[in-house]
Amino acid sequence: MILTSSITVQNRGGENILRLPLDTVRVPVLAVAHKDDDCHVTPPNGAELIVRAARASPRKKALIFEGGDPPQSEPCEALAQHGLIGIEKNVAAALAEFIKDP
Repeated sequence: MILTSSITVQNRGGENILRLPLDTVRVPVLAVAHKDDDCHVTPPNGAELIVRAARASPRKKALIFEGGDPPQSEPCEALAQHGLIGIEKNVAAALAEFIKDP
């Protein structure tokens, strides 16, 4: 299971991924975030919280990326650090590596 810029702080709808039974996930888990994600519901430390919650996962990892291009949209939209703007190729390579590495 690969999660990017996941909602870990309650949003207007009252939901966030940490309210799900992540402790029952029994597949590999990769949680990805950007260090400078300014979206109020997807803080970078959320990736670590997801990994800690996925206790039954046989392999879990949090990746926190840095760098990229300056934001061209609001903080919670794709063309900002939330959407990993400017580092998409690096992120895709890291995702592929996680998938390939047993």
